[in-house]
Amino acid sequence: MRERNLRALGLGCALGALLVPATAGAATSTARFDTDAAGAQTLVRGSDGAVSTAVGDVTASTLGVPSGSATTVARAAVDRYAAMLGLRSGSQLHQVATRADADGTTVAYDQLAGAVPVYDGRVLVRLAKGAATVTSITSSAAQDAPATAGTATISAATARALAVDGIPDAAVNREPALVVYAGVPFGSTPATLAYVTDVRSTSQPLRQLVVTDAATGATIARQDRVETARNRTIYDAQGLEIEPGFQVRAEGEAATGDADADNAYTYTGATYD
Repeated sequence: MRERNLRALGLGCALGALLVPATAGAATSTARFDTDAAGAQTLVRGSDGAVSTAVGDVTASTLGVPSGSATTVARAAVDRYAAMLGLRSGSQLHQVATRADADGTTVAYDQLAGAVPVYDGRVLVRLAKGAATVTSITSSAAQDAPATAGTATISAATARALAVDGIPDAAVNREPALVVYAGVPFGSTPATLAYVTDVRSTSQPLRQLVVTDAATGATIARQDRVETARNRTIYDAQGLEIEPGFQVRAEGEAATGDADADNAYTYTGATYD
């Protein structure tokens, strides 16, 4: 069984997995994938119409590159199908990891707006052994992320102070990180340069992920991390050392058919109960 990194996080909303009309560019790119890939299947996010999962065999020759180099073939795939994945271009992706196993290779990319990471923006390309064929692409990319992020007006120290304001006996789990934030799920808020700070109370059952506008200091979101009811979100890092990976199941959704993911869902619920 391939190595998994499954985590259950209470993030509130889940990404939809509904078939909805996509933009013209995405539709064209999806049609190209349907033509290129043997056994093509795509799953579309309900929040913005971008393809979240594309499955099908696309050869390196179809992508116009030689086989044998996983990174070269994967890059050609994300460049060719960028619009389908909700990207302006493949240049928005920065390769962050490559992991080979007995069955093939996974290449991971983070989405960037200039030099700034897009919060939870990630693409995984899976290739068969020998790096001659792409077998799947999984994407959580923000469609409206800008080409460049701009410059923060407030400092990280100011964002930190704003994040802990109102938290009794506050402590910071993770210092402010500058990101482009497009909401959870993607597209639920306009893409905004922001600081994300993980804070908690040392005297009360309170923990929040605070998103602060890097230009105005306004609070964009406060995501509760201490839940009063089961609110499971299961992620699969697909064998890579990346966080949080890709969402595969959220609270109330049907079983995925993947034993590892479904067990993570079941047993985190049992732990809560």
